[in-house]
Amino acid sequence: MNITCAVARVPRLATPEERVRQKVCRALLEEHGYTRSQIEVELPVRIGSSDRYVDIAVFPPGVAHRQENATIIIECKRHSLSDGQFGTAVAQLKSYMAASVNARFGLATDGQRKVLVRRSVRNDGSVALDETSGDLPKVDVAGTPPNGPRTPIPFVAALVAIAFMVFLSRVTTSCRSQSTGHRDFHLGSTGRP
Repeated sequence: MNITCAVARVPRLATPEERVRQKVCRALLEEHGYTRSQIEVELPVRIGSSDRYVDIAVFPPGVAHRQENATIIIECKRHSLSDGQFGTAVAQLKSYMAASVNARFGLATDGQRKVLVRRSVRNDGSVALDETSGDLPKVDVAGTPPNGPRTPIPFVAALVAIAFMVFLSRVTTSCRSQSTGHRDFHLGSTGRP
């Protein structure tokens, strides 16, 4: 027996896990506002030296569907997993998120239980994948998941530091030229001595 994929609109074998995956796909489309072009089913990801497949990945509009561009990763399992098996699914989700640098949110579900995982950057710059309550973000007006994709915090901090150093060098140069009697040209000045 087959089930039609809500995203790709192709028949898929109606396994218990596939039924859960299709329920999540429909929720992403109908309740969260994502478009089919933003969702990929069975996205290949590289973890270490092996290739795995993410059940569902969500992307900002117009970007290539590659591991490094995914902003939401979802791991689906069949109903009636034991607590230990569901814990393994959460660990699997976290490994996919760790390998996908722009994945801000993750969800592990068996259709009855769900665990939301959110990526955050700690004060020391390390990355945390914390289990939290709530739901996946809905799409914003521009079609991008809130908080994604993002430039890694250390890179942004480096850019701010460089900009501040450039600012300081200009202020220092300006102060030196004023103390030596040379005039700098400033916006709004007449340029006359």
